[in-house]
Amino acid sequence: MRRLIIVLATLLLSVLHAHAQGDRAALTGTVLDPAHRMVVGAKVTLTAVTTGVVHIEKSNAGGAYTFSSLQLGQYTLLVEANGFEATKVEAFRLEVGETRTLNIAMRVSDVHQDVNVVTAAPDLDISSAVVGATITTSQIQALPVNGRYWANLEALLPGAVASGNGDQSNVRFSGNSQEDNNFRLDGVDATGLNHAYEKAALVVQFPMESIAELKGSSALYSADIGGMSGGQINMASKSGTNQFHGSFYEYLRNSYFDAKPYFTGTKQLAPFRMNNFGASVGGPIAHNKFFFFANYEGVQQAYIQPLTNVPVPSASFRQQVLGAQPSLAQFINAFPQGQQHSNDARVDYWFSSGSNPTTENGGLLRLDYALSNATSVSFRFNTDYYTTTQPSLSQNSDTIYSTPNAVLDVTHRFSSAILNDAKVGYNRQAFWNPSSGNASPYSFSVADIKLSYSLNDDSWRIDNSFSFLDDISFYRGRHTIKAGVEIRAMQENKLHPLLEQTVTYNTANDLLANKLQEYDYQPIGVETAARKKNYYGYLLDEYKARPNLTINYGLRYEFYGVDSEVNPSIGRVFDPFTCGLQYCPAGSSFYMPNVRGFEPRVSVGWSPAFLHNKTAFRVGVGSVESDGQFGGLYALQTQIGQAFSLQTSSIPTLSWPVDPYLQLAKGSTTYSANDRKRKNMQVNQWTVSVQHELFKDTMLSATYVGSKSTHLFNKSLLLNGVDPATGKRPYASLTNSTISWTTWVDNSNYNALQIGLKRNMYNGLLVSANYQYAHILGNGSNGGGESDGPENNNCLRCEYGNTDFDMRNNFTASAVWTLPVGNGQFLLRNINPVLNNIVGGWQLSGTGVTHAGFPLNVTMTRATGDLLDGINKNERPNRVPGQPLYAKHKTLNQWFNPDAFSTPAKGQWGNLGHNAVYGPGFAQASMGMQKQFALHEEMALQFRADFFNIFNFGEIGSPSVTWTGGSSNPGNFGSITKAYNSNPTGMGTPRQMQFSLRLSY
Repeated sequence: MRRLIIVLATLLLSVLHAHAQGDRAALTGTVLDPAHRMVVGAKVTLTAVTTGVVHIEKSNAGGAYTFSSLQLGQYTLLVEANGFEATKVEAFRLEVGETRTLNIAMRVSDVHQDVNVVTAAPDLDISSAVVGATITTSQIQALPVNGRYWANLEALLPGAVASGNGDQSNVRFSGNSQEDNNFRLDGVDATGLNHAYEKAALVVQFPMESIAELKGSSALYSADIGGMSGGQINMASKSGTNQFHGSFYEYLRNSYFDAKPYFTGTKQLAPFRMNNFGASVGGPIAHNKFFFFANYEGVQQAYIQPLTNVPVPSASFRQQVLGAQPSLAQFINAFPQGQQHSNDARVDYWFSSGSNPTTENGGLLRLDYALSNATSVSFRFNTDYYTTTQPSLSQNSDTIYSTPNAVLDVTHRFSSAILNDAKVGYNRQAFWNPSSGNASPYSFSVADIKLSYSLNDDSWRIDNSFSFLDDISFYRGRHTIKAGVEIRAMQENKLHPLLEQTVTYNTANDLLANKLQEYDYQPIGVETAARKKNYYGYLLDEYKARPNLTINYGLRYEFYGVDSEVNPSIGRVFDPFTCGLQYCPAGSSFYMPNVRGFEPRVSVGWSPAFLHNKTAFRVGVGSVESDGQFGGLYALQTQIGQAFSLQTSSIPTLSWPVDPYLQLAKGSTTYSANDRKRKNMQVNQWTVSVQHELFKDTMLSATYVGSKSTHLFNKSLLLNGVDPATGKRPYASLTNSTISWTTWVDNSNYNALQIGLKRNMYNGLLVSANYQYAHILGNGSNGGGESDGPENNNCLRCEYGNTDFDMRNNFTASAVWTLPVGNGQFLLRNINPVLNNIVGGWQLSGTGVTHAGFPLNVTMTRATGDLLDGINKNERPNRVPGQPLYAKHKTLNQWFNPDAFSTPAKGQWGNLGHNAVYGPGFAQASMGMQKQFALHEEMALQFRADFFNIFNFGEIGSPSVTWTGGSSNPGNFGSITKAYNSNPTGMGTPRQMQFSLRLSY
C-alpha cells in the first residue's frame, strides 16, 4: 500500500506541479551559536502536540532548517547539536497558510547537559508582504455569528468591505469585485463557477464546527497563490488527534426573543424559529498514525417572511390607468392593493408576508494517515443539501441546492531537501430554482415610480470543477525554492426553461399614454454546456539573506483557457467587430486566448536586530491577473431561441398590445456579444507595512496598500445607439435594436491605509481589530464581474469617479475573553467545587462593525427623443451649483436635497458625476457569553447565549436615487423604505438572541 501511494505521488509530480494554496503551514529558521554564526548539522525535531506526529530535519550549510506542508496546530521544537545545550521551544501555534520564522540561539554546553527551555519568538511575518489575517479556532468557536455561516467571518479580515449581510455575495477585498474572490477548502477549489459566491444563503456548506482556521489574503500574496485577483480565502478542516473528542450541540433562535423588524408596517413580530443542530467526533484509528474527524449538521427553519414597503399603484392612479388604457388592465391589476401612502400620490406601499421554510443537511468526513515519516495521506469529503421557498409579490420560488466538495492529498518527502504535496479535488454546485404558485406570464415595470414585478428565474444549473494540484519544495542553503502548476477543468450546464416576456414603461405618464418603452421576448431556452480549462504555474524563492531578512521573489504564469460550448448547434459566436453582423464561421473561438499571463511578485521582510527583533518592516510589489466571471465569458450567442426586442426609439408609436409591431421583429433581434480581443483583468499592487510586538503575543501593524487595475470587466455597454451626426444607427440593418456588449476596458485605482491590532489567545484573552481608510476611483467597473452602465456609451472616461464600493472608513473588531475567575484562576482560585461550577468557566466574546455609507448613483428618466443616442439607460441629472446634495436634516423620508438637481437640456448629458452621493453608514455590536459545566474529567456541558445587534441600532437601507423633480415634485426620491437586511440572519438585523447547549467529551 505504501509503495503504491509513493508511486502515485511520483506520477503526479512528473505530470503536475500545482500549488497547495496555503491550506498547510510552514516553519523555517536559522540555528545560531552565541557569536551569531551558523550551526550546521543541528538536529531539529518538530512534534505535533495533539497527534504526536514527529518531523525531523537537520540545519543545512547555511544553518537553516525548513518544515513545509504541516498540519496547522500546536507544536514543540527541540534543537540538538554537538557542543551545545539542547534547546526546547515551548508549545507554539502554526496557523493555516503561515510561514513562521523561528530562529534558535544555542548556548554552549557544560558538563550538566541541561535543556534550555525557551518560549517562541514573536510571530513576526517576514516571509512575504501579504496583506491578510487568520480567523483562529478560538474565534470560530466563540464569536457570535448570526446564522452560524462561516462567510460572515470574512468581514473581520483586513481589506474586507461588507456591503450587506456579510455572506459570500457581498464581501469584497482591496477594491476588487466579489466575483474576484477565490475560495478554497484544504487547498482545493471551493469557488462557485458562474459566480464566485454561492447562489443561496447557506449555513451548513462548510459547517463552522468542521473548520479549524480561515485565512484571508487581500493583497500582495506570493507567487504560489492565485487563480483570481481578489481575496484569497483558504480554510482548513479539522482533523482527529490522539484523543477521542466529540460533541452534540443545538443552537436555537425564536422570534419571541427578537426586537421588532424595521419597516414592517406592523407591531407584530414575524414568526421565526431556527434549530441548528449537529454532532462531531474525532480521534485515532491507530495511535500517532491514523486519525479521523466526522461532523453532521442540520438546519430546520420556519419563518413567515415580511414583504415590506413594496411599491404598488395607488387606488387613484390605478383608476387613472384603467380609465385611460383598458388594455393595460392585466398588468395594473396584477398588483395587490396597498395599505400605506408614499410621498408620491401615484404609489402606495404594500405589506404582506409569506412562508419561507428552510431545510439544510450536511456533513464532513476527514481521514489522515501518516504512512511513515516521509509519506502522509489525507482524504476529506463534505456535502450539503439545501431547500427553501422564497415569497414575493408576483410568485413564490423554490431553491434546491447541493454543494459536495472533496480532496485527496498525498505528501511525500523524497529526501531531506525535497518535499512534494499532490492533491486531486472535486467541487460541485447543483442549483434548481423552480416556480411555485400562480404568476403573471409577464415581467412588468414602470421605471420612474419603481413599479415592478417579474417572472421567476425557473432555471437549473449543475457546475463542476476538477482540480489537479501538486507543489514541490527544494531546500538548499538559505533558499527555499517552490514550483508548481495547477490544472482546473470546469463545466457549466444550465437551462432557463421559461418563455419570458418583459414589458417596460419609462414613466408613469408614458403608462397613462400607453407609450411603451420596450418589449422583450425570450422564448423557451436551450440547454447550454460550457467547458473551460485553466492552467497555473509558479516558481518562487524564499531567500533568507540573513536570519532576520527574507527576500521573496517569484514569477507566476496563468493561462485561462477559452470558454467553449459542447453543443455545436448553439455554440455560435457573434462579434460585430471581427465578424460583422453575422455569426462567425463555424469553429470560431469565443475569444482570442491570452498567453501573456506573467505575474512577477517581489517582497522583502526585515526584522532589525537593533529593535530587539520585535519589529518587522515589509515592502512588496506584484501583479495579479484574472479572466473574471466564468458566466460572463459565455455571453456570445445571439438568438438562442430567437429572442427579439421592440423599442420606442425605433418605433415611436410602440404601444400595448404589440401584435401590430411583430412584423418588425426581424430587425429587432436581441443581439449580445463579447469582445473577442479581450484582455485579462490585471491588478498591479504595492504595499509598505510595519509590524511591532507591543506585548507578548500582541501585534500592532500599519500598512499602506495601493493598486492599479486595468482591463476590467464591463457587461453593461450598448452598441448601435443613434449617431448624433447622422441621426441613424451605425448598424442600419438592426433598425430597432441595440447590441449588448461585454468588454474589458475599464480601469480603477485603490489606495488604503490599514491599521491592525492582534492579540493571540494568551492568558485567556484574544483581540483582533482592523481599521481601514480607503478610496477607490474607477469608470464603471468594480472588478471581474460587476459593472455599471454608463450614461453615455461613447464616453467611458466621463464615468470616472467613486466606485460602487468606495468605503472611506471601515472598522471591525472581535474579542474572546475567558474570565479569570474560579478554581486555579486569578480570582477565587481556591473556591470550593460547588461554587466553582457557578462562578467559574465563563467566557465572553464580541464583534463590532462600523463603516461609512456606500456611494449611490442618482439617475432620472427622460424622453428618448431628448437623448443624443436614443439609449435611455442610466441617465443622470445636472448638478445645481450652490445647492447642498443632502437634506439639511436627513430623515427617512428625505435623505437628499431634490433641489440640488435639474433636468439637462434636450440633446445634452447630465453633468452630475457617477456615484456622487452616499447612503447611510452602518454600526453594529454583537455579544456572546458561555458557561462551561464540568460533568466529568473528560466531559463538559456548555450553555451559550448570543445577542446580535445587542444595542438594537436601527440599520436602514439605501434611499431611492431616482430623481423625479425638485421640492415641488420630489416623489419618493431620497426616501428610505427598506431595512439594511430583511433576512432573519446575518449582519444588520434588529436585536436578536440565540441560545445553545453543547455536550463535549
